[in-house]
Amino acid sequence: MAAPLVASTPPPAPAPPAAGHALLTRCLSGGLALVLLLAIYLIDAASRVPWVSLALVVALGTAGAAEYHLLIRRGGGLCRPWLGTLCAALLLFGKGAALLRGLDARVLVEALLGAYLILLWCLEVLAGRPADGLRRVGANVLGFAYVFLYSFLLDLLLRPPAPLGVRFALLVVLVAKASDIGGYLTGSVAGGPKLVPRISPGKTWSGTAGGLVLAGAVALIGGRMIGATAHPGWWLLFGVLVGLSALFGDLAESLLKRACGAKDSSVLVPTFGGVLDVVDSLVLAAPVGYWFLVWLAGVPC
Repeated sequence: MAAPLVASTPPPAPAPPAAGHALLTRCLSGGLALVLLLAIYLIDAASRVPWVSLALVVALGTAGAAEYHLLIRRGGGLCRPWLGTLCAALLLFGKGAALLRGLDARVLVEALLGAYLILLWCLEVLAGRPADGLRRVGANVLGFAYVFLYSFLLDLLLRPPAPLGVRFALLVVLVAKASDIGGYLTGSVAGGPKLVPRISPGKTWSGTAGGLVLAGAVALIGGRMIGATAHPGWWLLFGVLVGLSALFGDLAESLLKRACGAKDSSVLVPTFGGVLDVVDSLVLAAPVGYWFLVWLAGVPC
């Protein structure tokens, strides 16, 4: 007689990492990123052209564009990933080259956007699928706009005279990341009511306040260190505005991921997720920081 079948119990699911361990891991990863960032700054500040920073901005922007389009497709959306990624690379590379040569980069951006729209519409007409066409065009144009906002890092690097551009770019990045780090640490310790739980369950009002305080402090210290003579109050305002922009840039990417049913944009960056998860706060912080510095420090626009 055959032995009765016994239902095997599934192995227990692995326990999630402790909050303290996750906090320590993020702190160590963030510290390593800060060391690399400062090393890049030291290299580029001694050069007439910040080649390392330029290459990094273009590479991260192109990788982020690829993640964006693949995320849209993975979530059931419609887009043209190859075309969107190619256009993002052309935008970043072309804008950087135009700024290096002292040309008006806005002409290039307008021409590229116009050519991109014409090509998208022609491809959709030839495809003959009107039900999908508008969504595909819309998703690709949104990806172009996302990369365009991020490309203001190039304006920060190249429009002011060297080495002021590298200092301004570093300051904007540090203030944006201070908003991220301050928000994460304060929210992890203090907790409290959620900010927008349906979009980003981990963000709290206390974390938002902590992030803005740290962003303001970094802006105040950084503004004095780069030799700017503006009143401290302006640097505090700069920190709050860039910190808020970084927060909403993070939330905008969270909205994109929730709409696509994804937790992270990819798994390329250990601890943080994907490239978009690293640069999301800079997408809105870069243009806001640049426009503020144009007015505050007289950077040519």
